[in-house]
Amino acid sequence: MFSILRVINGNLETYELVGTILSLGIVFGANGINVAHELGHRKTRWERILGKVLLIPSHYTHFLWNII
Repeated sequence: MFSILRVINGNLETYELVGTILSLGIVFGANGINVAHELGHRKTRWERILGKVLLIPSHYTHFLWNII
């Protein structure tokens, strides 16, 4: 949350802005892949579908090849 507020409210140099955005993307992406993978193990169909949808942008759908 601090990083997002800093990007919105801060007076950052271009290299700081690019570095912050790339860092947040990496962290959120790594956490998102883990959450999506775990959703693929759930029993309800909609949670499994949500897990697959969350993995599509990262091209990591091989985690859940037999879900749908």
